[in-house]
Amino acid sequence: MRKTSAVCVLLAVLAAALSGCTPKEYGTQKMPAGISQTVIYDGTSASKEENRFKAEITLQDVVRGTDAEDIFAAAGGYASYHEPLELGDDQELLVARFTFTLTDWPGDSPVELGQRDVNMFKLISEDGNPYDYFLQRRFVKGNLFGDASVGSTQTGCLFYLVDEEDEKPNIVFMPSVNEGVWFKTSLTGSDRKLVADPVMVSDWLNAGEKDIAFSMGTFNTPCL
Repeated sequence: MRKTSAVCVLLAVLAAALSGCTPKEYGTQKMPAGISQTVIYDGTSASKEENRFKAEITLQDVVRGTDAEDIFAAAGGYASYHEPLELGDDQELLVARFTFTLTDWPGDSPVELGQRDVNMFKLISEDGNPYDYFLQRRFVKGNLFGDASVGSTQTGCLFYLVDEEDEKPNIVFMPSVNEGVWFKTSLTGSDRKLVADPVMVSDWLNAGEKDIAFSMGTFNTPCL
């Protein structure tokens, strides 16, 4: 009997140890999702009714520095009808592209995302401080996400101003709901290999017959 009891105790300890070693799900603040990792947003317990939807969100690519400035320019960001872009000596542009799929929504009308997607995706510094929004940039036409119906998938980009020395900022989606879902913007070589379609200036320049000045957003800009 004693031998059997000892074996049972050992098995229990082993099971507890193994359960403690189970990898945590990515998409949290401690383990942000990387390129091509789809994260589930579940807002069914959100305090605001407009946030009580479910969605699958995937980070597709991140670009910083002069390449991001080229993309911003191609999107119409330097058009004369905007206030001049002011980059501090220690700042640079960052552009991140996401794919968003609405999987569940109890309402009858589409989920209104288009006018509040900037507030949904917040850039957080490596030190944990939120960045100010790019308030001087307004929509021209279109934005990252239009109003969404269940089953719809949309892909688009957000631009941010980031400190050059901030090497590992994160983007958090809907931080007020269950601490949000988190994505890392610092990409390693292995991350780069996962980027199927890199964010490029040609995404905007190859717009065909469209007039970039009136068919593209500048802060919240659709990737074509």
